[in-house]
Amino acid sequence: MAYLTIGFPKKYRLPEEDGPASILKLDQDEKYLLAVCGRNLVVWNGGRSRVILGIVSVCDDDVLAGADWSFVKGQIICVSRQGEVYIVKYSQVAGTSRLSTSDRGVDHQNPLHIASKNETARLDLKVERLASVFPDDNGTAVDFVTSLSACPAGLLIGTSRGILSCLSVDGDVIWRIKIPDFLQLSETVRKLGLLQRVASSDVATGEILHQDENQSFGGILKLDFNSKLEICGVVLGNGLAFLLSFPDGAVTPPELSQTRWLECVDVTSLALESRRMFVTVGLRNGDVNNMHIGYTPGDSCTLLKTVSLESWQADPDQTGPVSGLRWSRDGTALAIAWEKCGLAVLSISGCRILWISKEAQTQYSPRPTFKGDNAKRVWTPFSQEGKSIALEWGPRGFFLWSSVLTGRMKLSHCISEMALYRSGVLCNADQSESTRSSLIGYDKVMILSYPDENGREPSDFQQLLIPLSYLRTTWPPEFISVNNERSLVAVAASKGVAVCNIATRRWRIFGDLNPGSHNKCCALAWIGKTLLIFNELIEASGQTKYELNVLSREANASPRAQPHVAIPAKPILVDVREDGYLLVICENSLLYLYRLEIDSRATQVSLHAKMILPTRESNSSKDSSKIPGGGISVARIFPPVDMPELNGETEITGPSKLMMVRSTGTLIFVDMASMMSVPLLRNVEQFWYSNNCISKSVHFDSSKTRPVFWALGDDGVKVCFASEFRKLLQEHSQHPRSRSAEGFVEKWFEPDSEAYPIGVSLRSGTMIGISQKVEPDVVRGAGVIVPFCSIDVRGQPFFHRVLSHLLRTSDDKEALKFAYQCLDLPQFVDSLEWLLFEAVSDDVENGNGRGGETYEKREFRSRVLRLLHYFGEYEDIVIRCARKMESKKWPLLFAEVGEPAALLEMCYMSKQFRSAACLLIVLQEMWGLLSSLHHIARLLDRVVSTYIPTSSIPALTTFQVTADTGP
Repeated sequence: MAYLTIGFPKKYRLPEEDGPASILKLDQDEKYLLAVCGRNLVVWNGGRSRVILGIVSVCDDDVLAGADWSFVKGQIICVSRQGEVYIVKYSQVAGTSRLSTSDRGVDHQNPLHIASKNETARLDLKVERLASVFPDDNGTAVDFVTSLSACPAGLLIGTSRGILSCLSVDGDVIWRIKIPDFLQLSETVRKLGLLQRVASSDVATGEILHQDENQSFGGILKLDFNSKLEICGVVLGNGLAFLLSFPDGAVTPPELSQTRWLECVDVTSLALESRRMFVTVGLRNGDVNNMHIGYTPGDSCTLLKTVSLESWQADPDQTGPVSGLRWSRDGTALAIAWEKCGLAVLSISGCRILWISKEAQTQYSPRPTFKGDNAKRVWTPFSQEGKSIALEWGPRGFFLWSSVLTGRMKLSHCISEMALYRSGVLCNADQSESTRSSLIGYDKVMILSYPDENGREPSDFQQLLIPLSYLRTTWPPEFISVNNERSLVAVAASKGVAVCNIATRRWRIFGDLNPGSHNKCCALAWIGKTLLIFNELIEASGQTKYELNVLSREANASPRAQPHVAIPAKPILVDVREDGYLLVICENSLLYLYRLEIDSRATQVSLHAKMILPTRESNSSKDSSKIPGGGISVARIFPPVDMPELNGETEITGPSKLMMVRSTGTLIFVDMASMMSVPLLRNVEQFWYSNNCISKSVHFDSSKTRPVFWALGDDGVKVCFASEFRKLLQEHSQHPRSRSAEGFVEKWFEPDSEAYPIGVSLRSGTMIGISQKVEPDVVRGAGVIVPFCSIDVRGQPFFHRVLSHLLRTSDDKEALKFAYQCLDLPQFVDSLEWLLFEAVSDDVENGNGRGGETYEKREFRSRVLRLLHYFGEYEDIVIRCARKMESKKWPLLFAEVGEPAALLEMCYMSKQFRSAACLLIVLQEMWGLLSSLHHIARLLDRVVSTYIPTSSIPALTTFQVTADTGP
């Protein structure tokens, strides 16, 4: 999912005596941010403003090796480097909090950036010494605590000599093992060759981890316990990593048979993600490996993908090893920090949605990519030098905090904060196409606007500040929903709902905002101008009920609430189709389909269908609340209302088909009537429909020219048309065990490392993407160069892809008719050029020559050229395509379009002298200068005879010939 930032990153100074923050941790309730600074603990407010709530010195003669929020409410567990364990108890007291300061200044135009001293109650911190990790008879052996992680049993502690201990909250040692002895017993380790690899590799040494203390496997460098997976990741000082399983919360020591092995060396950091069961490791060369944990303990984890710095045109020597990895709490984005410099955020599909470093560069691709500005991004220095020590995500992903140690005295000990704006469908119940084109942040929402009715390129995001009066008592905002006309937007936080008219920017607030209110919003959705509000109501008896409230906003009437409708369980996902059908996915995999009948007086809601989804989570014996909604992340009614032909003749009573994305990334089709499910694609992050009801299009109004759905995943963007979808369902009905949709789904675009797709515009025939734009800027009054971030909206035309589909599946007349309808589309000629480029280059890149290529590919190229012949820009399209190709592809191109000399004569006859000059540049490289002199002289003669200035044809300046050159 997309997380983007705007403006300068803020830097908050820590107290000068505390030193840099080595650890940043957000508590489970997302209220407090913990910073470990030397021997002190600093607790910040985790809300919409940064306020220091409390500072306490834990140990006087030592520094803290780490700290973590305990699973016991109101406690922080700390361990010093020498093994002293402390408990810090915190409680709220009346008083004034300490106001933090920002080095780059405050944006006074936005009141939310100004922290109020009376905004949050102060925390009272009390320190209690609990126990000691090392026994009194430790002797002369030197051992230090290097890492720790809280667990349900208490605390896991790792030392520099490879000892892993588990202590209870009372300070008692529950169990203790030596990692070198533990691993040497494993036959799996010997089979994987890890012992030999360690013996032959250089042992990595940290600040407190020395080679003489690391005879075999070395000390424990990092620990990361994930309570949902019940797994703890362990990184050793020599670069090995593995996963220990604790099904009982670490009450008993780990078993060797339950250990999962990571087949990689030089590991420096590790992070676990529970939704898709990922383990991500950072390496010493700056690369990041993403692996699947798997369901069978004792096996090695499967490598899924590698994020290499070389593919980003970055120098590993300047970034250094990976120093920090942190998955967002929703599991959709990964933050990466490098030791020397560099900070990046990746989506789960691998899109680099944020990249800040000393150096940033954008490379052009010969293939069509997202259209952006023509200026290349150059190597520009930022004031980001220094070691990135810690990373942490803010509440709901609205902030990204990092602790940076720089060489500047003014910024040496500070916490950097970037305000993030996430995609509207991320962690949201409403997954509609209109909501998809929005972003929500901690203080504002952003709606993608279109400048005119002709559907040209989308201009920019329209920013709407959420009223401060609403956020003051309900922060943070959680849900957003935009109606199909993009005229109304609704935002809901912990209490009440705020609705804004986008045209007038006027907000209205509905609901009870009092602190004692027990009414909480669970989901939002629009149908026309009627807002559907799903509420959670806690009664005095403690019983929880869920209800649906309907808020009507007719054009000639004031907003009014209508009587509520009871919902059987907590809504997780909702989808509304324009014909009045409402889909509600509730917790524990319950599915309800309602029918809405809206008139000017009231809205009637009736239950149409009920179903329990057969998901793995719903049948598990474990707590199903660990994966909300039965592991379903996206659910939509199928088909879209403007494609009724997909319903079939027997569909009379209403929709009975769904499309869903499971939390594991599998896109499935479900037919509730026949109880049939069809797996379509794997590793899918998001999917959306080509809904023509949102943006009316005269070009893509037919199911033959508009895909049914678009799917974004690890392999890029894939689509499926209605005709192929029907064939897929027929194939599955005949072969129910079929698990592949290959041949029915088309891959249209490769993964883009910088632009994140958020939807399509059928008016302009473009797929819309957003990317993070980073430019150097100077802060007023500070005199330092810092990165200034903005959001860049890009459009990728897909008209040539539709033409390619029609040429492969229909006759030439159908493709020609569609092409003539789209003459007014922007970049029409460019799309024809891309069509020819891909028809020729795909065979060459796949190693197919004239003798080895298939009949289908030759026939497709012939049909493309026949289509291009109908347009007067034919010669110009061919020549522009040739100039963008590599020289090895020219023989195949001219073998299809004809001899270059004949093409040159056609340019002379149509007086396309600029195109002729461009073609001569190609011929000069193909034939050599001497062989092309005759054609160059003819071109000059034609230009002079028609009284056209040679300066008006820039390509002529590349020829090193004189005016009197003969043939």
